[in-house]
Amino acid sequence: MPAWLPAVFWKRQSIKIDRQSLPFYGGAAVFALIGQLCTFIALNGGQISVVAPLINTTSLLAIAFTALFLRGEEKITPMVLIGVVLLVAGIGFITAR
Repeated sequence: MPAWLPAVFWKRQSIKIDRQSLPFYGGAAVFALIGQLCTFIALNGGQISVVAPLINTTSLLAIAFTALFLRGEEKITPMVLIGVVLLVAGIGFITAR
């Protein structure tokens, strides 16, 4: 369930968006649109067995950006690093065929 759903339907409150945040929402929407278009182009032009694992590297990118931008907020634990290594190894095995 989306986090905003209870605020809209059960408390009958309106959601207020700060005008200063609108450029960030717009930028996020543009990048999400570009990402989806690139996904469809890749699926159309490539083999699904190669493209699908590459598409699912979103978690790897999220970890990389977390380590880069949220250094003091999020901790990269040894288990996370093991997961990253397994993810990269799996992608390597699938795409090297």
